[in-house]
Order: sequence, then C-alpha cells, then structure tokens
Amino acid sequence: MGPGDPMGHEAAPRPSPVRRLIRRIPPRLRINWKLPAALAGFVVVAALVFGGVRVSPMITGDPTVIAAQITQNIEGAEDLFDDEQDHAVDVRIPDAEYARMVDSYARCLT
Repeated sequence: MGPGDPMGHEAAPRPSPVRRLIRRIPPRLRINWKLPAALAGFVVVAALVFGGVRVSPMITGDPTVIAAQITQNIEGAEDLFDDEQDHAVDVRIPDAEYARMVDSYARCLT
C-alpha cells in the first residue's frame, strides 16, 4: 500500500548489499563455482609449496673440470643485446670433440 501504487501492492524489499554483489556474478559462474575455486586453490597451494624451489641444470661429469671451462662473460666493447649494432659469435670446437658429440647424438637416436 505504498503511495503512488494504484493497485495497493507493497513494494518488494531491496536485496541486501551482499546479495546484490552475488547477483552481479554471471549465472554460469555462480552455478559452476567449484571448478574456478579449485583452480585458484591449487595455484595458491602450488605457490606456497613450490615457491622456494629453484630449477637448475643437471651436470654430468666432474663439475670441477667443467666449471673451469665455462665462460661466464664474453669480452668485448659492445653489449650483447645492443640492437643498434650487428654482432658476430664465433664458436670453436675441436674436430675430435665435434666427432665425439655427433657420435654420442647418433647413439642416442638408435
């Protein structure tokens, strides 16, 4: 029996603010909320469990000999990722090492 209602009906009560927020979520997501919630939970758990894990390469052989042969920095006047200049990289592998590498690769294929 509100004022301005010619039929004499009362106005429906307004939904609560929480209910209005829930209604803004698309219906398909409201119905199928379990899968996105499980995915979000999995991501959080994975980040907490594996967040401190660091991936590092496996090196086979004697690490002291291999570490002495690794070059950490290439000497030169230009930065390696300078787009304004052309770069040339020269890789030198002795013939015996190259043959051993090819033979090892061929053995892995068979």
